[in-house]
Order: sequence, then C-alpha cells, then structure tokens
Amino acid sequence: MTKISKTKNRISRENIFIFLFLFILAWLFLLQSPLSIIGDGETGIDSSVFKTVALYMQSGFMPYKDVFDHKGPLIYIINYIGNIINYFNGVWYIELLFLTVTFTSIYKIAHIFTSSFNSILTVLLSSTPLFLFLEGGNFTEEYAMTFISVSLFIFIDYFQNNVINKKRLIICGICFASVLMLRPNMIALWIAFCLGVLFHCIKEKEYVKLGKFLLWFLFGMAIIIIPIVIWLLINNSFIQFWECYINFNLTYSSSMSEMNIIKKILQVFFAFARPPMIALAIGIIFYIVFKRKFIDVVYGFYFLIEILMVSMSGMRYGHYGMVFVPMISYPLAIGLEKLYEKINKKGVSIVTISLIIITLLLPNLTSLAKSIITPNRPKDDFGLSNINTTQNISTLILKEAKIDDTLSVYGSYTRLHVQTKLISPSKYIYQYPIGVVEPKILENYFKELDDNPPNWFVVSYGNNDEKVNEFINKHSYIEVENIDDNIVYKLR
Repeated sequence: MTKISKTKNRISRENIFIFLFLFILAWLFLLQSPLSIIGDGETGIDSSVFKTVALYMQSGFMPYKDVFDHKGPLIYIINYIGNIINYFNGVWYIELLFLTVTFTSIYKIAHIFTSSFNSILTVLLSSTPLFLFLEGGNFTEEYAMTFISVSLFIFIDYFQNNVINKKRLIICGICFASVLMLRPNMIALWIAFCLGVLFHCIKEKEYVKLGKFLLWFLFGMAIIIIPIVIWLLINNSFIQFWECYINFNLTYSSSMSEMNIIKKILQVFFAFARPPMIALAIGIIFYIVFKRKFIDVVYGFYFLIEILMVSMSGMRYGHYGMVFVPMISYPLAIGLEKLYEKINKKGVSIVTISLIIITLLLPNLTSLAKSIITPNRPKDDFGLSNINTTQNISTLILKEAKIDDTLSVYGSYTRLHVQTKLISPSKYIYQYPIGVVEPKILENYFKELDDNPPNWFVVSYGNNDEKVNEFINKHSYIEVENIDDNIVYKLR
C-alpha cells in the first residue's frame, strides 16, 4: 500500500469516527426530548400544536384552511413525515438527523481554521447552550439551526478560501427558503452575508459572477418554495396561509412592539447570556476592532441583526436562543487555535482546555445522565403513561370515546389532541394567546362549536370563564370529571 493510500485510509477512518461522535452527541442531547425512545410521549406546547396539525393532515385536512396556526408550512410537513414514521416518536428521528447535520456543519466551520481536535472542542463548547435552549425539541428554531449552520459554512468557506460552486449556491438557496417556510425572523444570516457577497462582488467588479450567484441561489429557493405554494394552491389553502402566516404574524408582532427596542435587545442578550454567548460577543468585537477583516465586519453585522430579529417579539423563550448556536463556532474556533498555539509555545498542558470543558459541561451532563437513567413510565391499556394530568384526561376520554368522536379543548392544551388522536370541529385547536391578539378568533371558535358541538369538551386549567360556561349550558354538556382543575365534559 502506498503512502498516499495509507493517508487516505487514515483520513477516512478519522472522518467516520468524527461523524459517529457527532451523531452520538446529538443522540445524547435529544434523549432529553419527551418524544425520544425513552421519553413519555408528552409533547411541549409548541410541539403539541405542530403534531396536532400533522394529525389533521393525516386525516385529509389542510393547515391554515382547516386548522389554525401561524408558523410556516415546513414545520407541519416535518411533523407529518414524523407521524408517518411513528406517531409518537417519528419526528424525534428527524430531529436526530437535523441535529447531527448541525453538529457536522459546526465541525466543518471550525475545521477551516483549526485542527480536528479543536474542531471537536468547538462543537462541544458551541453546543452547551442547547442544554437550556432545546426545551424538549421539535421547535422551528431547532430545524432552522441546521439550515443556518450549513449556510454559514458555505459563506465562511467562500470568504475565507474563495470556495464556491453551483451545488453550494443551490444548497444555500434551499436553506434560506426552508427557514422562510419555518419562521421568517430567523433569516439574519442571509441578510448579512448576502449583502457582504454583494458588496464584495461590486468592489471587485465581479458582476457576471454576482449574476451567477443570484441565479443559482434563486434556483435553490425555488426547489422549496414552488412545490409548497403549488400544494397550498391545489388544496385551496394559499389565501388562508397568507392570512395566518403573513397578516396574523404582522398583527402579532405589532401587538408586542410597544417595548423600547434597546430594552428588548438587552433583555434578550442577558436572557441568553451563557459563557459561549458572551465569548461570541467578545470575540466578534475583538476581531472587528483589531483584525479589521471584511468577514469579521460582516459577522458583527450578522450578530447585530440576529439579536434585533430575535428581540422583535419582546419574548424571551429559551428555544429562541437556538439560532445563536451555529454563530458561536467561528470566533470560538479561531480562539481555540490561538490558545493552542500559545499552549505549544509555553508548554502549558492540554489539561487547561479540559478543565474549561469540564466546568461548562459537567453540571449539564449530570442532569442529562439523570434523565437518561430515569425508567420509562408505566403504560396503561392505551399505551399512555398513567401518572400525569394529560395522560389521565386522555385515558378517561379514550375509555368511552367512539372512533368518530370529536374533541375541543378550551385554552392552550393541544397535548390532548396528540394523545387521544381526536380532532376538533373547530379549526382553532387553541385559543390563547391568539384570541387576545385577534378577538375575532374567539367569536369564530364558539360559532364553529355551536354549529357542530364536539362529543368531548375540556376546559383547561385557568380558562373557566363566562363564555365557556354559556356554551356548556347552551348545549347541555355533562361534567364527567375534574382532573387537576381541568374539567372534562361530554355531550348528552
């Protein structure tokens, strides 16, 4: 065997080992998910909505037209595919694929600047905020994180090494369109770096190249957007898509925009201020001020736009922070490379870096280990865990419900639809906070229920008001049981 062949085999074995390591890391993170192979199957609030919309799709209904939510269509398609794989756990396997690609992309970004060892460290350190931000998973931000990290690698490799080709431009367009079809306020990367590419090409008078960049980027976008638009048009759901995804979200954002923007930005930054995030901010400022490279200026612009766009809603949900995770990789990889150089020069032991990692990772790994070794909850005859409120309500309904029974839940408790697989006669599977943003939603909700009362009606905790009592009395519902202040009613 020649020396070149031996080198290729060594690199191949190293790549396989690295991929397996990144896959296992993603697997460990996602064991925290209630949808994992060791989870209890009870989804979070947002995840429950997405899985409920997917349930409707499986029954032949369309998002927006037949069931209301205001996220992009791609999140429902992902959950629909997950439901086909396996109703409770299928989407978890998709999450595992996406998170593995995210970590692989972060590794590739780091490897542009530093060794394989330091690139692995970059992935480990960049991923630590996910202990806080993942929040059970199956969020739009989780999938967007993958598209962001892939595109970030393409942009950085272009600016750093002038590496670009048709395939990468198409992939970058696909990623951008995919994020648009998830939630549009996560496109800061493309705003900053596309402007950077535009400025760079104009400065270098590369007009033909700029035209080719735009052509193949748009082609990539079309691969995602055109099939989704056709799907919505064929199923008469495009107008409702526009009303929910564009018009309602504009109303929702404006209703949350009264807070001073500087105050919003500071609140968001400090809400997500974890060691890697602080290092990110310091690293970007340092490189802009002292290195003055064009890519660092673009990166600083990207950082500011991202904070601004995350701050738009004024909310500080942990999962919003996932979009920052890929961003950490670039300054962190450069910093680790500089540190490694100094360690070699000064003869300082690699233990120093190990101590940093242990300090950041150990507390989180301990809690992760506890969640992994927690035994599965005992299941009842319906395959549901019988030790919490959601499962108790679901089991109660399923014991008496017929196949074609309907269920409506008043409040924001779509977990019950996920667990019972019963759909609502109203398109509004939850009413809060959307009913506060648009009061007509509550009027339409009760009108739809008046026209077609559900067989089962649940008033979730804290939502027992005058409107719901009027509806219950009007249709002579029988109270079946009160479970932890969630009242279950059955139609006479």
